[in-house]
Amino acid sequence: FQSQLETLLIPAISMAMALIVFGLPCWLGWMGAGDLKLMLAMGALQGPPLGPTFMLHAIYNVALVGALMALGLLIWRGQFLRGLSSSFRWIVRPRSKSGQELGSLPYGVAIALGGLWTMRGLWW
Repeated sequence: FQSQLETLLIPAISMAMALIVFGLPCWLGWMGAGDLKLMLAMGALQGPPLGPTFMLHAIYNVALVGALMALGLLIWRGQFLRGLSSSFRWIVRPRSKSGQELGSLPYGVAIALGGLWTMRGLWW
């Protein structure tokens, strides 16, 4: 009975972690619900051998890949300094709409690449 409970509990804990970390940005409109669902699916599909530490590594890797993608996109568009100043303005005044004029980032790509990077760390 304990192994069956563990089989259900570990994905539930991982999904809760994803909901806490990605739920707030989704609720505030900073990210789409599809991105949240993709992270919840990543948490749901793992079993007891991986454990909740897998989700911690996945969240970290997704954030790192997303940050690198954002930097690369700003540099590619020639908007690096504008993006940097917009980020600092947002830190001072979090409720401002600063940064929306810079466009959006396909965060599903960052989630997929971060998840694959985490999976790669398990087997190679």
